[in-house]
Amino acid sequence: MDACNNLTSQDEFANGRRIRFISYLGQGLVIGASGQVVSGPIGIPCMESPSVALSHLSNGNAGNSIFSAQATDGGFTLSRGGDSRQQLSWSAYREPLTLFCNEVTVIAADPVFTVTFVDGCWFTLNNADGSMVVDVAGSGTDEGQPLLGWDPNGGDNQKWRAEVATTVLGRR
Repeated sequence: MDACNNLTSQDEFANGRRIRFISYLGQGLVIGASGQVVSGPIGIPCMESPSVALSHLSNGNAGNSIFSAQATDGGFTLSRGGDSRQQLSWSAYREPLTLFCNEVTVIAADPVFTVTFVDGCWFTLNNADGSMVVDVAGSGTDEGQPLLGWDPNGGDNQKWRAEVATTVLGRR
């Protein structure tokens, strides 16, 4: 971890560490998750109005941008807030792949992430095999801008940093 509380090694994404992902596109632009967990019509866990998108911390929803990291073999998982039942996942069902929160029992969701550091504390947030990265669609900075699983291309809309989560960005 550097002096500004940014994570600087994949090994630091572990032990339930509460982190926030900040986009290279702007200081207050973060990965945010919203929606409530409900049971589906046949009892399959699902999300009502799942939403994982670019969020502005200035909108007052700082808690929606906190994820807990747990190490896995070769990567890490990200739970929404402190709720280990909900994990940020890559879905094979989306075209293009979209990130969403789901109960960990959902079939065909891949919750494993890795990072590739590209410039100091800045990294790409990858799927397990590194073939896809979290990409801000169209490099847009609007609230709710979609986050997609996309081919790595080195664009600024694919760069993130992670800091130890606090209620307000940059404060402890």
